Parts: sequence; structure tokens; C-alpha cells
Amino acid sequence: MSEKEQLLEEIRELELEILDMFEVAFYFAGLDSKHLQEAIEYYEEIMESITEDSEYNAKDIIKIIETIKIDKPQWFKI
Repeated sequence: MSEKEQLLEEIRELELEILDMFEVAFYFAGLDSKHLQEAIEYYEEIMESITEDSEYNAKDIIKIIETIKIDKPQWFKI
């Protein structure tokens, strides 16, 4: 396996780990698991509206998930 292929494989593995972490975050936020894909897509939409110059940290992730809870309450368990 070339170095480039190895790096691409590592990136794919990291992407899967990040998706797992988002699933956990949404679980603790009360998301109904049947809406996970929609929630991730909506998260990405919100991220696209944030300027690239902005800092992005754990507080921002929490804020975005809170925004999703407000915008899409039907996706969350009561």
C-alpha cells in the first residue's frame, strides 16, 4: 500500500470515528436514532453557514446541537 493510500485509509477511519462520536453526542442530546442521518445532514448545513475564519471547538458543537433541538424538536425524545 502506498503512502497516499495509507493516508486515505487513515482519513476514512477517522471519519468513521467522528461519525460515531456524533452519534454518541446526539444520543445524549435525546435524539431519536431513526433521525440520526437527518440530524447529521442538518448539522452539516449549519456548519456550511459558519465562516471558515471562525474558531470551531466543543462549545460550537454543543451550540449547533442545541440549535438542532430547537429547530427540529420532533427528532428528539421528550
